[in-house]
Amino acid sequence: MTELLSLSFLAGLAIFGVIIALKYDTAEKPKKYLFTPQKPKPGSVEYLLNILNMNRSEYYLGTGILAAAGAGLGIVLKNPLASVMLALFAAIYRKKKLQEKFMQRKAMIDTQVDTALQMIASLHETTGDLIYSIEGAAQTTASPMRTS
Repeated sequence: MTELLSLSFLAGLAIFGVIIALKYDTAEKPKKYLFTPQKPKPGSVEYLLNILNMNRSEYYLGTGILAAAGAGLGIVLKNPLASVMLALFAAIYRKKKLQEKFMQRKAMIDTQVDTALQMIASLHETTGDLIYSIEGAAQTTASPMRTS
């Protein structure tokens, strides 16, 4: 009886993940938010997905699969607490990896800005013309949005 309940829990969790992934699939339609019409708060998963321009359905489907695998492992171990904890840790892991990607992108943009400012300063020292210095640096500096 408990194995049937655990299998139904796992199936329900997998179905929930697929439903969430399909709800957030916004590849062909304008961006809609599930609960509120406002923009997502900075630091939230929705905000990070928007900034990184990542597919929501892939993220939520992957998180759902990881959570279901963690729950299944807990069920195999016959430990319901471990099942819940592993599913929770899988979701936390995915969010931390997303934040790490965001911080890497931010660091890359910071280094590009620093390089551009150094180029502007050195060109301004040699030419004395600030407009020419900015134009010269803009032509040689890569766009951070294209390389991310």
